Amino acid sequence: MSGGDWFVALFVGSIFFLGIYGGFKLFMWNKKNHESLMRKNQESKNSADVRKRNDGETTGHAGSNGTD
Repeated sequence: MSGGDWFVALFVGSIFFLGIYGGFKLFMWNKKNHESLMRKNQESKNSADVRKRNDGETTGHAGSNGTD
């Protein structure tokens, strides 16, 4: 292989490696963000203020006659 062939092979290999590395870093960043959002969502679901309605009812969306 000549010098140009080595250069092209190394260039393509480095682009391939950087793509895998960057993709993995983005995946881990997204995973961390997702876990953070899910934890925050779970905390807000467990909050008593969120579950209570103004009229004291805590169940469902049914109207006064039991229908939706």
